Amino acid sequence: MDKICIRVPKVFDWVRKRIELPTICFDKLAPNDHKDWENHCDDFSDDPCRLLKCGKAFIECFLSDSEGNPLDPAKKNSFICSSEILEGRDVIGTLPSCEKTRLQRVKVTIKGFIVIEILNVFGFPICTSNPIPFSVTETFFLCAPKGTNAECEVTFFRCDTNLICSEHHCFEQLDISIVICVDVQTTAEIKLELDAALCEIREDLPPELIECPPADPPPQCPELFPVKKKS
Repeated sequence: MDKICIRVPKVFDWVRKRIELPTICFDKLAPNDHKDWENHCDDFSDDPCRLLKCGKAFIECFLSDSEGNPLDPAKKNSFICSSEILEGRDVIGTLPSCEKTRLQRVKVTIKGFIVIEILNVFGFPICTSNPIPFSVTETFFLCAPKGTNAECEVTFFRCDTNLICSEHHCFEQLDISIVICVDVQTTAEIKLELDAALCEIREDLPPELIECPPADPPPQCPELFPVKKKS
């Protein structure tokens, strides 16, 4: 073992928080009545409440980019997540042990887009919204000594729809709820001295040779064929 010095990112603090965004409400669905709905609704002449009552349609929403293309919420670059340590705005926090500690305010802003679709019973879109932007800003309290940086990452995303119909099955309102979980951590690069051994290169392993199968004939069926002639 030798002494070596490495430079690595150290996590000084790390928290996770569930954020529920304010509900997005629509009181109209016709493309000419609301700027958020595009002309993809030309074939949508029936009230969605009537279609849903008959089991002919359902509504969903999904994460998208600014052009309306679906995005995978599990990928980090599907969201804009920015964080900032607010200098000079420290607070005193209480630890589980009842001790007091000084924490720093970290402002986190998350932005993205969603698209709402009304689908027929076969899963084809009847009506599609334009990309609808959403944004939320939250304040976190972390240990962030001078020289550290704040990083954030969305780890969970869920978008739900709630169609509100009158007792006569007429459209009244469409509500969209968004729930996000975000990880926020403060980090800085530090140098560590370790007892370690350098890795040795390994030998390349030759590929296994593919052997051709033997040309053995299949087993015969002497008890059945050929039929033995009686002598």
